[in-house]
Amino acid sequence: MNNKGIISVVILLIMAAIFTSGLIRAMIELSIFSILIGYVLLEKKKKTNHFPLNDKKPDK
Repeated sequence: MNNKGIISVVILLIMAAIFTSGLIRAMIELSIFSILIGYVLLEKKKKTNHFPLNDKKPDK
């Protein structure tokens, strides 16, 4: 699932939480939102390599 799909799902979940106005449902929606944001941040971290020691450079 790409980032636009994840963002659209999150927006729909937040709208559902607002319109139902249940505290328990809102807490569940916010926890799902935070899990999705964590997933997106982990995927971004995987794409950009922050560990230069693991890079294999060719010998000159």
